Parts: sequence; structure tokens; C-alpha cells
Amino acid sequence: MDAEERLSICLRYLITGHSFTSLTFYYRVGLSTIHEIVRETTQALWNALQPRYMAIPSTDEWSKIAQDYNDKWNMPNCIGSIDGKHCRIQRPCNAGSLFL
Repeated sequence: MDAEERLSICLRYLITGHSFTSLTFYYRVGLSTIHEIVRETTQALWNALQPRYMAIPSTDEWSKIAQDYNDKWNMPNCIGSIDGKHCRIQRPCNAGSLFL
């Protein structure tokens, strides 16, 4: 199978979220082959794109990130945060313990 078709299978999986089983019918390829193609192609994409788009910062860059974060949010020695929300919800009537 050529690289273009392997990339097509991998991208269809990543973009649509289709199961490996559905891809076997679409491409007429075995399940283990789909699994291998997705694993190998995602690894190749990571190896090619990671250094450019997700390079690990140097010690000086980490220090600058921490200083910028502290300047903006007044949180020393912090390099970032993960977003999250807390929303109060009221359980439906007669729901019992399903919504505790």
C-alpha cells in the first residue's frame, strides 16, 4: 500500500473518529492492517512535526515562560494552567442517586 493511501486511512480515522472496524469496510483492508497503519503513520507524523511545532523549551525559555506567567497572573514558579469549569447543576426530580 502506498504512502498516500496510508495517510488517507490515518487522517480519516483522526478526523472522523470512525472505528477501525468501519475503516476496514471502507478501505477493504484487514483490522490488524488498519491498526498498524494508524500506529505507524501517527508516529511518523509526530516524528516529523514535533520538533517544529512542539519543541521542548530550553531552561532559559522555561524561565521566561514562568516570568511572563507570573507577570500576567501573579503566580510565581508556574508555567501554565489547565482550563476547567465548575458548573452547579440541579438534578432532575425523582432522579434518586443518579446525579449525586
